[in-house]
Amino acid sequence: MSEEQKNTLEHYLTPEVQERIEYSFLQLQNACHSNAVDKGFWEEDQAVVEVLKSAPRVDAATLAAKAQENITSTKLMLIVSESAEALEGLRQGNPPSDKLHEWGHTQLEEELADIVVRVLDLSGFLGFNLIKAILRKMAVNAKRPYKHGKKF
Repeated sequence: MSEEQKNTLEHYLTPEVQERIEYSFLQLQNACHSNAVDKGFWEEDQAVVEVLKSAPRVDAATLAAKAQENITSTKLMLIVSESAEALEGLRQGNPPSDKLHEWGHTQLEEELADIVVRVLDLSGFLGFNLIKAILRKMAVNAKRPYKHGKKF
């Protein structure tokens, strides 16, 4: 295989596989967000945005957009907190997961799963097609040189 062929996403994933991944990933993203909504994690946030959208003010849309930015910022920090929990689990020797131990998962696996679930939930709320962005980012990364000037 030529070096040029290795610089494409198709080297790693055929277009057919990419299409199947996109469909499945979007289903997973929607399921993560729907579950979070069903469990009440968006109730107050959505109510604030809706109230601000309908406020009898000229800048109601601006206020709603600002509220969405604040909500997104909070959700991003929750993702960071899951990352900190993953690091703490690793620092403690990666013990069995508290909630997933019966299936043999470690704390690091549980926290990484929490990170992905929170990312998919937020992406669903924002209406992003995250898998398209991931596949496009992978295509960009496939064209980069080895470590592209980085030490690690």
